[in-house]
Amino acid sequence: MGHVAGFTFSHAGRHYPVVDSPALAKPAQPGGVPIIIGGGGRRRTPALAARYAAEFNAPFVSAPDAGRLYDRVRAACGSIGRDATELTFSAAQVVCPGKDEATLKRRADAIGRDVLPQLG
Repeated sequence: MGHVAGFTFSHAGRHYPVVDSPALAKPAQPGGVPIIIGGGGRRRTPALAARYAAEFNAPFVSAPDAGRLYDRVRAACGSIGRDATELTFSAAQVVCPGKDEATLKRRADAIGRDVLPQLG
């Protein structure tokens, strides 16, 4: 019964146990499959998100740039009479952890990223 909405799934995996997971793909969802639209387009992307998306994602941009993208989607929602609070707004970011500065630098270099100063 683990594939039915309202039920959970547990598995004593060799490497990772899963306990009471509701995260299995459900065969049907109220309102259809949730669509995530993301990107930095100025007109078409916000219009598509306003019309079709359950979630808008600002991928790999700074917080101020993400805010500008979110504002474009909110404006597009307003232009078609959709309540923008119906959408989830998210951001994709690169996270590169390391147990020490040398490991962090090596990993960041391997993916072509700069190490940013620590927050706090």
